Amino acid sequence: MRTVRFWTAVCEIASFFLLVCLLVFFALSHQEVAFQIPEGAQKEKSVLGVQTSLCLIFALGILVYGLLFLLKRFPRFMSYPVPITPENMDFQARLAKLMLSVLTLCSMGIFVTILYDTYKNAGREQEIGHIGIILGLLAGAILDVALYLAVARAKEKCI
Repeated sequence: MRTVRFWTAVCEIASFFLLVCLLVFFALSHQEVAFQIPEGAQKEKSVLGVQTSLCLIFALGILVYGLLFLLKRFPRFMSYPVPITPENMDFQARLAKLMLSVLTLCSMGIFVTILYDTYKNAGREQEIGHIGIILGLLAGAILDVALYLAVARAKEKCI
């Protein structure tokens, strides 16, 4: 039980740090993007398009973080893969919270990476960027959910 609590706390702190990074990077890059794009006939449209993209990525990141936070705060809204009994309720809730914490960490990493790549590629030909990091985080999120389902079913009767 202590290891579940420990890793939940570590993931919570790391995902909150990434949320702050998302906020700070968005605040710094939103106005700075005008200087990133080279001069040209379509500069104003390009600046507006990149600023809109940055705003949408930021808003989606905040929305995902908020929704996952609400699920962690109110676990009764979740659908569990096993029947919840008084004996296994505590363990299943802690396990689900750990899964949601890791999922939050992976999703915030994805949003920070996408925001950075959007800013870095402003006004240039789109590069692949950090696709390996994004795919790794996405694979981590999928693996997290798969491990949660497997452990929750294996420990269905855990007290």
